[in-house]
Amino acid sequence: MAVKGLLALVKIGEESHSSDETQGLQGPRRPGPAGRSVSGYQPRGLHPGPVRSRKPKKKGRPVGPITKTVRLSGSSPRSIEDAISGVLGRAAETLEEIRSFQVIVVSGTVDSSGAPAEYTVTLDIRFVVKESAAEHG
Repeated sequence: MAVKGLLALVKIGEESHSSDETQGLQGPRRPGPAGRSVSGYQPRGLHPGPVRSRKPKKKGRPVGPITKTVRLSGSSPRSIEDAISGVLGRAAETLEEIRSFQVIVVSGTVDSSGAPAEYTVTLDIRFVVKESAAEHG
């Protein structure tokens, strides 16, 4: 009896979709979002976006160099540019391959007459991290 009911449902489904010539191997069409028809099986919860190929992840070294950023401050009685040069010069004594810097804060102090007495800068300095010797082994 259950088989007869199933066959009846299959026949009803065939009749309702028999006029749709685009059915083919995709299965019956059903209404989708915004009234568009969606064909074939689509698992629930998956976005119907374009299929993207997944490339295997390459092992080993990353594409570009790894950098690190340090924040340093320094001052100069002469100018902001002097303060920046002083911080970068001191950083170059201990850091290799400095790539760039960004001025984060510029401030200063004034003397009793209201003239600038000292300029202080805070910089973010970006440099390349060396590879370990074990990676070259």
